[in-house]
Order: sequence, then structure tokens, then C-alpha cells
Amino acid sequence: MELRREPISLGTVIEFVGYAGAAVALSAASTALGQEAGEGVRIAFDLITAVVLLAAGWAIAGRPEPYPRMQSVFWFVAVFSVVDLAGVLFGEVIEGLDERMVVFLTALVAALSSLVLWWVLRRSLQVLALILTGYIAIISLVFPDPGDFILGPPDLSAVGFVTWLLGGGVIFLGWLGWLGPRRTALAVGSILALIGPFFFLIGGEEIVGEILALATAFALMVLGSWVEDRGVAGLGIAGTLIVASTIVANHVEDQGPAIAVLVVGLLLLGAAILVARGSIGGPSALEEGEAPPPPPPAPPPA
Repeated sequence: MELRREPISLGTVIEFVGYAGAAVALSAASTALGQEAGEGVRIAFDLITAVVLLAAGWAIAGRPEPYPRMQSVFWFVAVFSVVDLAGVLFGEVIEGLDERMVVFLTALVAALSSLVLWWVLRRSLQVLALILTGYIAIISLVFPDPGDFILGPPDLSAVGFVTWLLGGGVIFLGWLGWLGPRRTALAVGSILALIGPFFFLIGGEEIVGEILALATAFALMVLGSWVEDRGVAGLGIAGTLIVASTIVANHVEDQGPAIAVLVVGLLLLGAAILVARGSIGGPSALEEGEAPPPPPPAPPPA
């Protein structure tokens, strides 16, 4: 007789108490400091918080699950303390820096700290923090000045192209196994690669953005099938649906063209179904390398 596992384990209880205690302590501390706390108090608070969270994660390092997950969460939250600490330092303590440089330096410090934490603990939250902080640091260098938004939609083509390139780079590094966990890197890179082309739409480069987005979605479907990653393939499918719908919404407004596009869409759908069923030249089982089905059993002799 197989023994059933306990529905509530000691590890789950410890994990819950640890998360709740950390959240309660951080929330109470921020409320106690208030909005009028001086720069020195905020720096001390962020520094102490980061050290406590890092120490808490280090104290449970090397233990079995769920403690590595707790360590990952604590170190992920510690990055936020580093972000606030760097923001106060570069934005308020050090004078003379413009907004772009403040964002860049803050994200750069957070990215470097995330890199160290990811090097020590290769888990999803650590690579997520590394990718996002690195992305913000790079994008801050090409993002338009805030004043450009007053005159109308700014040109975000550079932001879109850099985002698309970074997404592809993350996918490539994740595929090689140099940036892991592999599935997390592939998923985050796929999202960045899909988001990038949509920045072209804001700047008026609709055709470029739509073509790039559609090609990216197809490439993700191919990649997901090749590396057998359902997450990447699913993002490619979602991207295909969203991009195709966006193209129709941007270019089809009148009833006549809408009917024509409707017919084309139905024809494409029907062709795909017929090819899948092998009715109009689809691959047969033998072409796919599958064994033919066994013949039906012979009837018994009379």
C-alpha cells in the first residue's frame, strides 16, 4: 500500500511564515519611515534591508526544497532595495545628473548586483532580475527625452530595434545554455523579441513593425518546435494572433475591404486544415518517418 504524502509539510509552513514575516517587516518599516524621511535614513533603510535579505538567503543556502526557492525570493526582493538605494544616491545625493543618467546608473548598479546573485544562484528570479535591469540600463541610453512626448508621439524605432535585438540575444544565450535557467531565458527573450516591433507602431513605422513582428512570431514557433519548448512555441502562437489582428485593425476600416480580408482569412484557414489532413499535398505518415498502420486482421478460415 502506497503511503500518501502529508498535505501540509513543515517546509511549506516555514516558507509561508518566512514570506509573511519579511513582507510585514518591510511594509511596517516603510510606513514608520514615512514620506518625509531624509536621504540618509532612506539610504540606511535600503542598505539594511538588502543586507538582511541577502543574509537570510545565504543562511538557508544548500538546503533542499523549498529553501532554495525562499533564497531565490529573498535575493530577488533584495534587488529592489538596491534599486531604491542607487536611485536615492544618484538622484538626490549626487547633484547635476540628468534623468537619463540617473536611470542608467541606477539600472547599471542593479544589473551588476543581479549578475552577482545570478552567478551564485542560477534560478528563474535571478535571471529575470538580471535581464530586466540590464534591459532598462541599455534602453535608457536610446530612450527619447521626456520633453519629446509633449509635442506628440515620439520616434521609438531605436527603442524597438534595441529591444528586439536584446530579445534575440537573450534567446541565443539561453539556447546555448550560457544564460539559465534555459526555459526562463528563452521565455523572457521571446517576450522582448515580440514586444520590440510594437515600438515601431508608436513612431509611425507601422509596416516595418508589423513585418518584423510577424516574422518574429513565426521564428518563435519554429524555434519552439525545434527545441521542443512549448512556452516559446506558445508565445509565437500568441504573437501571431495578436500581430495578425493588429495588422487588420490598422489597415482595414471600410466594410468592403473587411469582407475581402474575411474571405482571405477563411481561405487560409481552410487551406491549413486541408494540408493538415493531407488532402492537398500535406505530408503523409510515411513522409514523416512514421511506420504505416498494420493491415487489418485476416478473417478466420471457413
